[in-house]
This record gives sequence, structure tokens and C-alpha cells, in this order.
Amino acid sequence: MLTSPWFHWNYDLVSASKNAPPIRKGFVGYAARILQLALIHQGFSLPKSTAKHGSPDGRYGQETKSQVMVFQKRHKLSRDGVVGQNTMKKLDELIRDRWVAPKPIGGPGDAVKATDNARIAILQTLSSSFVQNINFHFQGTSISGRHYVAVQQAVYDDVIQVETKKLHYGLGKYIPSEDLVQLPFYTANTYKRRSAIVHELTHAIIDQRAITMTTVKSESIAWIAQCLFLQMNGVDELRPGFGMVAWPVYAAANSCARSWRKSHRFQDYQVDELATAIKSVPQYAAQPSFVGDGFATAV
Repeated sequence: MLTSPWFHWNYDLVSASKNAPPIRKGFVGYAARILQLALIHQGFSLPKSTAKHGSPDGRYGQETKSQVMVFQKRHKLSRDGVVGQNTMKKLDELIRDRWVAPKPIGGPGDAVKATDNARIAILQTLSSSFVQNINFHFQGTSISGRHYVAVQQAVYDDVIQVETKKLHYGLGKYIPSEDLVQLPFYTANTYKRRSAIVHELTHAIIDQRAITMTTVKSESIAWIAQCLFLQMNGVDELRPGFGMVAWPVYAAANSCARSWRKSHRFQDYQVDELATAIKSVPQYAAQPSFVGDGFATAV
């Protein structure tokens, strides 16, 4: 467990401390800025990474990897340039100062660029082993980890666009006709937010495969995927829930997710309860059927 004020609050660094996953060359985001600042704090120079902004750029490139390797050598750790469990543990032991956020730089992983951050939050969430272990069948439609890998690539390639926008209901929205994910947040720093990303990108899976279905079915699938993700992260009773409107939907979907994890089937009464809960939400009741158009190669 990380305890340093520099690290313990950041999801990516906590995940790296568990090798789930570690942070390596190619990573872009706020966690990389923190690591770069930590290296500088320990006396390791990063002139290329700080040249543009006068502050670390949040890009885990060759310079950062090389300095991590020097740090690892100094502390008798495996010299692989990857920040995982042992490297994070040593940094956590060494740096006990109060955390002071670096100045905004207006680049990837920086709060000034909300849309860039939201896109990074999606990419990082979908790279989770928990997401890639989601695998279930609902009324003839299958959802599996390989589908999330495919939509992750679509986000990376900008085939799926990302937008931050204040939304009246819920924690996100996927618009199949525009290949667009809308999120009211730009950091995935809670299980609730990461599960909302799973929910919306589950709709993207349906869109990618050009499947048309009722709103009730598409929302049932997305909510079950969301609850499976939460349960695999050890969250079986999320409180507070999703507000008074969506709370019955979450409760019914969570019951379905428990049943699938236990017996790999859904009980008929659970499916009916979920459908009833979804129909009671005004936002869902006003939506037309979900129409996927196969925006990318189907998988």
C-alpha cells in the first residue's frame, strides 16, 4: 500500500504498485508527470522532458525510462525501466514531503485539457485486466474482453471521439450516430467513474458490431458489464449509488452480475426486474432503439 502524499491518491500509481499494470515507456498522463517529478526530487535530471514547459511533460519516453533504470540500479532493483511494485515501493519509502501539484502545462494528462484527459482515462481504464476479463452472454449477445480491446484501439485511433460535457442524467453517454463518448469528468480516479467508462464503451462494442436492439436490452448489457467490473474490483455494494433515479437500475443489474459470476446464467426474474427498472428512468424511456452502424471492423 502506498502511503506517500505524492503517490497514494493517484489511481495509476497505486495500480503500478500492484503491477496491475506497471507504468512503462509509452505511457502518457498525469502519473508520468508525478514520476518524473519524483525522479527530479531524487536528483535525476530530465532536461528533454522539461525543456518545453519548464516542468515534466507527462510523457514516459526514453529519457524517463533511462533515469528510472539508473534509479533502479542505485537501489539494487531489477533494471528494466518499468515502474512496478518494487520501484514504486522504494519511491514511496523515499519521498515523504507534502505533495504540491505542478503548474498546468496544457498537454496530455494535464487538467487544463479536459478532453485529452478524458481520452486518456478511457484508454487506461480499458487496459485494465478486469475489463479484459469481462465475458458474458445476454439474450443472444456476447460481450468479451477482446471487444473492449477493439474499442480501445478505436479510441486510440480517434475513430471514437471523446468529449467532456455536463450531462443531466447518469455518468456518461455514447452516441452511436456520431461515434462519440461524452463524459462529465476527465479523470477516472474512482471505481464509480471507471465503471461508467466501461458502461459507455460497452455501448460502443454494440455499435462497432452493427447490432440493433431495444434500449432496454442495450442498457441491460451495459449496466451488467459495469457491475461486473465493479465486482471484480471488490465493489459489490456501491454507496452512494447513481442517484435516486438510477439506483434501482444499479441494484437490479448488480443482482444479475452476482448471478452470472456464481452460475454463468441470469435468472429470469432478475432480467425482468432490470428491464422494469430501466423503463422507469425517463432518460431511457425517451430513447429510441439502439442502432449500431459498424463504425470499424467488426470483431
